[in-house]
Amino acid sequence: MWTTVPLRVAVIGQSGSGKSSYINALRGIGEDDEGAAEVGVTETTTTVREYPHPTHKNLLLFDLPGVGTRKFPKESYLKEIDIGRFDFFLVLSESRFTENDMWIAKEISKRGQKFYFVRTKIDNDVRSDSRKKNRRPDDTMNQVRWDIEQQLLNKFETVPHIFLISNHDTDKFDFNKLTMQMVNDMVSGKRDAFVLALVRPSKDLFRKKREVLGKRIDTLAIASAISGVFPLPGVNRLVGIAIIKHELAFYKEQFGTDEQSVKDINDKFGISFEDLFTSLPHNSSMLLRSTDMLYELIFEKGQNPDKKPSNAILKVLRGLGGNHVGAYHACKEKLMMLLDMCENEAIVLNTHVVDRVYPDQ
Repeated sequence: MWTTVPLRVAVIGQSGSGKSSYINALRGIGEDDEGAAEVGVTETTTTVREYPHPTHKNLLLFDLPGVGTRKFPKESYLKEIDIGRFDFFLVLSESRFTENDMWIAKEISKRGQKFYFVRTKIDNDVRSDSRKKNRRPDDTMNQVRWDIEQQLLNKFETVPHIFLISNHDTDKFDFNKLTMQMVNDMVSGKRDAFVLALVRPSKDLFRKKREVLGKRIDTLAIASAISGVFPLPGVNRLVGIAIIKHELAFYKEQFGTDEQSVKDINDKFGISFEDLFTSLPHNSSMLLRSTDMLYELIFEKGQNPDKKPSNAILKVLRGLGGNHVGAYHACKEKLMMLLDMCENEAIVLNTHVVDRVYPDQ
């Protein structure tokens, strides 16, 4: 079960580097929400602090004290934080990286663990530089990135990953690129769980979620075909509808189009989405509310499987007797259709939000 796979991300940096704001942003919560990491201009981290994701408790973010403080001297730092337990390390700075930042990065690298240098508050640099004549945001970012690369070239044989982010404008700059780099670098046994635990919307993340959920569909279709819970024509379909509804609700939660997620967007940006999905062939929220509509979509339309199950799956299903192959096709086809629907709705929703919040992007 993906919810039981532990995922530990360590965030390191000096006072004012934006650690707490990043932790809150990745978890999708505001600074004033319950369980938010404390944000302040003074040093608020005097011990290792653990922040679980509000709904996916297996994703844990750790706010680590900076290296070289009185309570965390360099000599005992690695032991104090238990360095071996983390999946990723993000080394944050609001300006230049310090000698201590580069020391901890080297220690992480020696142990074969993943780390990234993250330059925060890039929005402040872009805003400041915008006053200069003909100065574009890309010009500012390229200059900041070049300066960091020159600094790190003196300490590392190859330049490590560098990301320029804003914890407040997460749809701009490198925030989503950083997230997707963590997805790509996560060990295979944990990658699916990490993808499903993430909540920050982006087209790249939607694509990854669809890949992971697609594998889940194949497993569910096999189980349904074997157990007979996905009904075939002429068989009672109430159990099948219940399964479909449960899975559809899970897709909507994963893509951020469920009722609570949309309400949160309404509250945060003052945007109404009542008519947003009217141009789409079907509305997943309406399908959840209307069993008749879902029944018609699932069972009244013909099946058109795009390809046969693998030989291994066919061998198992045919060995059971009955039309288990047909049941497999029926379940997989309909769930894939609903998955596509939810992904498309998420893209429409996310594009609409970005266009409204960042009209000049």
